[in-house]
Amino acid sequence: MKNSLNFSALIITLSLSQTAAYAVTSLSGLTEEAAGYSQSPVITIGYLMQLFLSLIVVFGLIYLTSKYVLPKFQVKSTGRLIEVIDRVGLEPQVSAYILKVRKKSWLVVASAKNVQLIDEIEESDQA
Repeated sequence: MKNSLNFSALIITLSLSQTAAYAVTSLSGLTEEAAGYSQSPVITIGYLMQLFLSLIVVFGLIYLTSKYVLPKFQVKSTGRLIEVIDRVGLEPQVSAYILKVRKKSWLVVASAKNVQLIDEIEESDQA
């Protein structure tokens, strides 16, 4: 009788532990096998190949966009008389320009608030 009580207690204990494990996995919405995989990351060769292929596609699209699409959006001046020979940024929102009209050139500094003529440049001064 004592052996049958121990055996019954063992069966009830096992049954309760399996029920508790099933309850935990059913609450998370995963099967026991999937719950085991959720604890450790699985990185396979296929996953790494997919990752690298995706990165190559993204970088390829960035390169093609910068090479062919963005230059079409740049505004080109259509002035016939005034030509900007060079532009140098001195500070944020402050730039120096060399402007040429026919055979004369000027050094001009422009900021957000004003434009200042610095000097007229001779033809021999230009490189």
